[in-house]
Amino acid sequence: MMEKMLAELLALCQTQPIPDSKFEEFLVQLEELQKDGYHKVMVFSNFRNTQVWLRKQLAQRSNAYQLAGLFDIKDWI
Repeated sequence: MMEKMLAELLALCQTQPIPDSKFEEFLVQLEELQKDGYHKVMVFSNFRNTQVWLRKQLAQRSNAYQLAGLFDIKDWI
């Protein structure tokens, strides 16, 4: 019984994204910029991990975003 409950909880955790308040605020700001007529936004970060994380988050949310990478980030579209 306990194993089944744990398996169900694990499955739920894997399908539900963990809320990230900073990313949620980023999406709110992005939406506001789009409402104001801005259709392209550049985000700068010195950290590759942040760049990759942001790309993955945006890709998971919607395919409406066109993503581009600069410098040596070859895995961006």
